Amino acid sequence: MAESIASILDDLRHSETTSLEPGLLSVFRIVTGMQLILMLLGFIGMILGRDSLPIPVLGTGLVWLSILLLYLNWPGLQDRMGRWFLPPALIVSGFMPAVDRLVYLQSIADNGNILLSFDRVEDSAWRLLFFVLFPLVLIAWQYGMAHALLYSIGITALSVAMNAWVIGWASPTAVGAVPLAVGGSITLALVGYVVARLVTAQREQRVKLAEANEKLANYAATVDQLATSRERNRLARELHDTLSHTLSSLAVQLEAVDSVWTEAPDQAHSLLIKSIANTRGGLAESRRALHALRASPLEDLGLGLALRNLAESAAKRAGLALTADLPKQIEGLSPEAEQCIFRVAQEALENVVRHAHAQEIRVALCQQTAGQWQLVVEDSGRGFDASKVMEEGYYGLKGMRERAAMLDGRLEIDSQPASGTRIRLIL
Repeated sequence: MAESIASILDDLRHSETTSLEPGLLSVFRIVTGMQLILMLLGFIGMILGRDSLPIPVLGTGLVWLSILLLYLNWPGLQDRMGRWFLPPALIVSGFMPAVDRLVYLQSIADNGNILLSFDRVEDSAWRLLFFVLFPLVLIAWQYGMAHALLYSIGITALSVAMNAWVIGWASPTAVGAVPLAVGGSITLALVGYVVARLVTAQREQRVKLAEANEKLANYAATVDQLATSRERNRLARELHDTLSHTLSSLAVQLEAVDSVWTEAPDQAHSLLIKSIANTRGGLAESRRALHALRASPLEDLGLGLALRNLAESAAKRAGLALTADLPKQIEGLSPEAEQCIFRVAQEALENVVRHAHAQEIRVALCQQTAGQWQLVVEDSGRGFDASKVMEEGYYGLKGMRERAAMLDGRLEIDSQPASGTRIRLIL
């Protein structure tokens, strides 16, 4: 994946020489077609106006524009020529107007105006500037400022040479047209610079966007891996609290049945009945765990009501007196924090039901300060040595601490034998 992203980024950085810029060819075709239509309308206007110079002035333009448009739209030609498809079209589009201008000036000269006025030369020069401006934009767009500058200098030199060829090298009109040509070249260079800068900025943004997409893809993959890891840990805890306990107990009871089967059949029968009951209880717990894995109480009920239902269900199963101090409306918690609070409460309540042998249980959730929440699950059961249990690494308590640590929270366990247990989660 990293190699493919790097290849894409390299292509973006060198797109001016390896591939056409997006949309450039479509714009080239559209503008060429419009130029052909405008020139055709001008040709028709000159015929209707009975101008004496319709064919020399516009005929060559109609020919080269038609050929260029046919070239740009030839099926499959771009695929066969590759990177060499665009340069011939740009050469024709850029330099043929200059040739067309030469025909225009020569036609005027051939009709008796040998000493062309400066106004005529100036008018034809600005008309040339209009036609060569679009190829300049395409060159700067595709190839950058250096090629655009080279094109501007070439057009200027060609324009000066044409003036001198038609009018005469020492003609005052030709000499006076040189500053005009230089001014046009500077104008072209400025336009090319602006276009090149804009395209360079666009390319840089595309590179940055590709890099951002790469980072986002890596981040999404990491998040997906973390989510998978968390679900695996959660499933391990659920299996530990259901199947593992049930099967361990069942194995001990069946071993006892096997040991007294011959000598004390009645005792063996009693143990077998207990094993069956234990198996059914484990099956019920497994079903409950699977249901909890598949259900989404937070999405359906919200955190407050989901915690209340969870606490009431645990109290009912264990026959405990419940004190629930839970707000109805809980705001300001992220989905990750709500999930953490719910799962820690679920694990703590299951531990109370299975191991505490308590008579009372208390569940409370409150906001201590802005941005800080506290969950408390407290029972009046037999308790345990918290330091010893944490050292041995029990899955349930370890999982609760892992959930808290993932959100920069902390889990406090206060318990002593015969003194009950108090679990506090602070996020």
